Amino acid sequence: MRAWGGESPYWPGEERQGPPPNRRVSLCESPELTRRQSAPQWVDDVGYGAPVGASRTGGRRFSTASTNAAAPRLEPKPTHRRKTIASRPSPDACEDSAALAAQSSVKCSASGPASGLRREWITVQATEWRLAPSATSAKIGELQAGRRLVELLSARPVPGWCAVEPRGFVLFDALAKAPSDAKDPAKGVGQVLHPLQNNKCPEEESPAVALQALGELGENLRLREVNVSLKEQSLAARQELDAALLSCRHRGLESRRSCSSAASSARVSRRS
Repeated sequence: MRAWGGESPYWPGEERQGPPPNRRVSLCESPELTRRQSAPQWVDDVGYGAPVGASRTGGRRFSTASTNAAAPRLEPKPTHRRKTIASRPSPDACEDSAALAAQSSVKCSASGPASGLRREWITVQATEWRLAPSATSAKIGELQAGRRLVELLSARPVPGWCAVEPRGFVLFDALAKAPSDAKDPAKGVGQVLHPLQNNKCPEEESPAVALQALGELGENLRLREVNVSLKEQSLAARQELDAALLSCRHRGLESRRSCSSAASSARVSRRS
């Protein structure tokens, strides 16, 4: 046998029946050749093909029916995989208020109500309320003296700074422990304390104060009556003035009419 350039890759008697198996078949060739190449063949271990039913001694053969099927398309994979680097928060970044509140609730529930972890502070001087525990961080607002703040138990306490609810930090130098009698659960963050303000009931007021209030009420009523009477008098005077002006106008019109009638009668007498 001759190779492709020397021996023939076909069996004897099959040399003129088609192109070599490794050659591409164009669309313009005969359908018989296309059907013939698509049919399953037996291929030996050397790589040459032969039709089904051909006899050959020696060598190992296998069917090409499975190799003729279309191979699945393989997607190209990237050569270099990009590693994902987890970003770390900056030291000046403030944690989420919801996360901080959840941490504080977990700590308070784990420690119990008798541990006293929830502490309240009061500002003794005007200070700044900042978003992060740093003097260069964003400022939320100004806190005047007498503001009550509730400490927020954070997982990473910062020396010199107090985390307050719902978020933010305040310097410890401007804070003092809130007195026990000033604790009011109804008040929230930023409420002003009035330690000298006393809310007395009406029953606790003295009789002198009640008499004074009644006297002020009677004086107000008297002044109101005087004001009403003055308004009525001014209205009556205005009505009298309007009536006098109207009568003068009528008298003026009558005098003009009488003067004009006398002048016309004099002219008629002169003509006659």
